[in-house]
Amino acid sequence: MKRILILAILLLPNGIMGQSCDLNATFSTIDSLNAKGVFKPAIALTDKLSECPNLSNEQQIAVYVKLYKLQRNRLKNQRAQRAIQKAKALIDKYQIPMSLDIKLCLAESYAATRDLSNYKSIIAEIETEVLNNQNSDSLDLGRYYMCQYRATDKGSNTHEAINYLQKALAVLNDHPTFYKSQTLRGLGNMNRILGDFDKSVGYYKRELELYNKFYDSNHFDVAATNYNLGNIYYEKLEYQQALNHYLVTQPIWTKIYKPDARYLRYLNEAIGDMYWELGDHENALIYFDKSTTNEKLVNNDESQKSIIQGDSLLTKGKYNAALGYYEDAFKWREKTFGPEHTLTGACKNFVARAKESSGDIQGALTNYQAAIDILVKDMENTSWYDNPTMDMSIQSNQYLLESLSAKGQLLKQLYKQSSDLKDLEASFYTYEAAINVLEQMKDAQISESSRLYWSERTIALIENAIDVASILYSTTSNNDYIESAFDFSERSKALLLLTAMQGQSITGFGNVPNIILENERDLKANINELTGKIEREEKRCSQVREKMMTLWKNKLEESQNAYDILRNRIKNEHPEYYNLKHSLKVVGIKQLQNQLLNDDTILLSYFSGLEQTYVFAVTRNTISLRTLGSSEALSKSASSLFQHISNSKQRYSNQTTVDYLNYTRNAHSLYKQLIAPELSNIENKTRLIIIPDGILAYLPFEILITKAINPKEKNYKTLDYLIKNYAISYSPSASISLLSHNSAVAYGDYKGFAPDYRNSDYGNTRNTLSSLSFNAEEVSYGANLFSGQSWTGQSVTETTLKNDASNAGILHLAMHGEVEDEHPLLSKLYLNGSDTNDGMLHTYEIYNMNIPSQLVILSACNTATGKLVRGEGILSLERAFQYAGSTSLLSTLWSVDDATSSQLTQLFLKKLKNGLPKDLALQEAKLEFLETTSPEYTDPFYWSSYKLTGSYKSYQAGNTSYLLYIGLSILILGVVGFYIFNFLRKKPSL
Repeated sequence: MKRILILAILLLPNGIMGQSCDLNATFSTIDSLNAKGVFKPAIALTDKLSECPNLSNEQQIAVYVKLYKLQRNRLKNQRAQRAIQKAKALIDKYQIPMSLDIKLCLAESYAATRDLSNYKSIIAEIETEVLNNQNSDSLDLGRYYMCQYRATDKGSNTHEAINYLQKALAVLNDHPTFYKSQTLRGLGNMNRILGDFDKSVGYYKRELELYNKFYDSNHFDVAATNYNLGNIYYEKLEYQQALNHYLVTQPIWTKIYKPDARYLRYLNEAIGDMYWELGDHENALIYFDKSTTNEKLVNNDESQKSIIQGDSLLTKGKYNAALGYYEDAFKWREKTFGPEHTLTGACKNFVARAKESSGDIQGALTNYQAAIDILVKDMENTSWYDNPTMDMSIQSNQYLLESLSAKGQLLKQLYKQSSDLKDLEASFYTYEAAINVLEQMKDAQISESSRLYWSERTIALIENAIDVASILYSTTSNNDYIESAFDFSERSKALLLLTAMQGQSITGFGNVPNIILENERDLKANINELTGKIEREEKRCSQVREKMMTLWKNKLEESQNAYDILRNRIKNEHPEYYNLKHSLKVVGIKQLQNQLLNDDTILLSYFSGLEQTYVFAVTRNTISLRTLGSSEALSKSASSLFQHISNSKQRYSNQTTVDYLNYTRNAHSLYKQLIAPELSNIENKTRLIIIPDGILAYLPFEILITKAINPKEKNYKTLDYLIKNYAISYSPSASISLLSHNSAVAYGDYKGFAPDYRNSDYGNTRNTLSSLSFNAEEVSYGANLFSGQSWTGQSVTETTLKNDASNAGILHLAMHGEVEDEHPLLSKLYLNGSDTNDGMLHTYEIYNMNIPSQLVILSACNTATGKLVRGEGILSLERAFQYAGSTSLLSTLWSVDDATSSQLTQLFLKKLKNGLPKDLALQEAKLEFLETTSPEYTDPFYWSSYKLTGSYKSYQAGNTSYLLYIGLSILILGVVGFYIFNFLRKKPSL
């Protein structure tokens, strides 16, 4: 860095190093240095200018303002304040009118130094000039919003602070680096506080791109942003990514800081941690040593030093020594920040962790409770048995979640020692409080990817809560505990999809202006489309069109920022609509029993934890909970069965007797483990609704075998499949099942689409697609059966489908499909191309369609499969149509045979036409297929790929002529009534 500064000074114009008082020329040089982030030489020039004789008052003020901005850009707030106060003193002394620029400088300075009394006075003047002037400069407006952000209490008003930053970002795109970079850094910091790590990474990366464009690669701000990125990846447990960013920072800071500087020690400790996590212990020790260079063993004037020492000792098993350092850190924070500060509470967690590691359960509980009392301002009771409620003032959700999760686990351990039910009940209510904190975090305005992150990170929390509820139920026989456990399980299932579907069901609301609703829909659609286009372009690898990518990314950033601003506006101006659309509502047991479950129905909901898997069995009048055993062992069995039945190379003609027996034994074993106890305790049930979790989402339960077979006989047809006794449907969650059951649907006609792929070209994705021999026959049969419409041949374009899908009662798509496991948004259905569309209907495009069909038949390969995401399920094409509003879907779990697929689909349509509910229609279609097909095709590979997801209701055909007749009848009756009424009014009174 010193070399850079020396070089910059040497390159200055002749005379500048002496006494140059050419204000305009020197200002031009200073501005050039400032734009490159070379602040110290620019400050030296400004200081020289201030010494020039014969400067007018106005010129002297301009020099001080210039000096203020340079010091501000270096984040030297106290020095910047001294400079702007000198300018203000001259203005006051000589009664010079104050410009808006100087007012903004003062406001920035007051906000940065927390002089809120003077800030409130000056910001009121600025508001009058900026907000009430339609011709205000966008830079002035952006600076005003940044001032408001800096003055906001970010701990208690995080969302308000973010809103100011988003408004600033919307108007600062083409303005100096400092303003935009600080806005991006602020958004990165604020979203990190919310736990929205993916958004935070996005903002930090944009900040870094800005510096890389204008600043030297060794600039301090480049290092600082890489350090921030490293911290985020560290929290996301992405250690290699974190290490990469830390290693960019390290050589820059080594030149700037002394070896014992605290920030360099923090960095070296973090690098050591990353190497340790990645298994490179040799490099880890090198950086751990660097982190303690010239450091006293105990230095209690900086808490972070003690925490680093404590962490190091804790990993070595030296619990008491670690405890001493953590307690030192707590005392320092308590003295420096105050006893109620967030960081003081966080430090109590460290102390509690050391106590826990040493086996001191009660000491750990005492300290975790102390942390909770600090982190929740309204907590008054320090008993282990007390927990915060969501209406209390919480300082940090993340630190509180850590405290409550650990406390719940410790109370469970205490119960095992004491056998005191009060301890187990306290554990249950503590876990419940932790889950509520988690839901509050996910209900905040964080990105979908960050919600997924938190869902995955908290599977263990949900599992522990269910386990405690299960023990309490077995001890007390109180059904309330099972109902709570079911609620916990529901809160871990497909929440993004549930939120989207709940939003789909709200088409309008009260006094929310239509223009706002339309703007919300358009922005969300634009974000979906741009995200998909960017992913699609990134797949081109070396052929990526950089200019197009840059334009799309800029558009996406603008759209996302505009959407965030709009959401915040809606939240403030129309809270009822906002809460209805964005607040998650999972179904309760009573609601489920009353509205979804008939006397003939049983719902089986599975929860796959890190250690154990559980199943809830719910009927109209009962609920039960059972532990199935090891999640890992169950996953292996289910995966083995799926691999067997979905492998086209191990079919009937190629199978040995051993293959056949392995399948039947595995299918029967899984039946006994997954479902047999629940079915043995009920009578007169003929319908199953399955809510799978984890790997079970890939498993067709229909092929489970209810009885052991005669090993001498090989006959797929006569096996006692579960489907022979039960009509089966699936749903990602019970909440989604009920929502699908109750949602409004389209009562339009049948519409079928079957493209012909001859001469079709899909570019680099697939040059050729094989012809489907039976798809046209399949949809033509459906159209004739339901008196609907079908499109077949080479004119079945993507444009046609998009134009006609929204009003279909049954939408039948018989075509090729392709799953992208690593890029779920790019999974696609293949149609024919046109001038306006390429013939590939991607997931991200389906998201933007409105398809409220009663049934979508996805007669293509792998439409129910895809990437499995913990807490959300399979990211499949099926899910995309649910997102678009479809309440029932018939889809496939693996690549299907064209001929048998067509035959099975036609049988299903025939049963559906006869008025059967969808699940019963599919059951009878499969059983008829088994009875009538040749032995080779009785193999489950050919008939069990199709699954029904969503509502099982019968199809209700639209009848426009009937509706027209009813409408005309009502109109005629109205007219007749009108004339009778008038006739009676005219009759004279008696």
